[in-house]
Order: sequence, then C-alpha cells, then structure tokens
Amino acid sequence: MAQWLRLEVETVARGRRQLLAGEVERERIRRVGGGRPRAEKKRLRQLLQDDPAGDPMGRRRLWTGKRLRRICAELAQRDIAGR
Repeated sequence: MAQWLRLEVETVARGRRQLLAGEVERERIRRVGGGRPRAEKKRLRQLLQDDPAGDPMGRRRLWTGKRLRRICAELAQRDIAGR
C-alpha cells in the first residue's frame, strides 16, 4: 500500500494504527490545531499590503505588484521563509 501511494511505510502504518484505535475524527482532515499558525497568514497579509494591486474595495485584496524575488527576500527578513 505504501509503495502504491508513494508514502513512507511508517506513515501508512501509523495511519492504520490510528484507524484501528478509533483515534481519527471522520469529519476532520487534520487534528485540532493542525496546520500552520494563523499568525503567519497575518504577517503575510501585512507584507502584501505594502504594494496592493487590483480592486482596492474588494474583499479579497491579496494581490501585489511585487516580484517573486522581492517577496522571498522580505519573507526571509521577517523570518517567515523556510517553515
């Protein structure tokens, strides 16, 4: 199964153990608290607000005119990159 899914054998084994033990919530994809912290999203939003583009009145204004290299450099400065 692990080879077919191209996953580590231990990852599949751990998932199987969790399923058999009933440790899995069927309505959730991740455990409560799983994923990246929301603080990173807030810091990224602040980074992109410095140079907005698109509709300034729109709800989804996460566009920017910054180039990828500049965004990467600013992420590294703010200690967001590499996580």
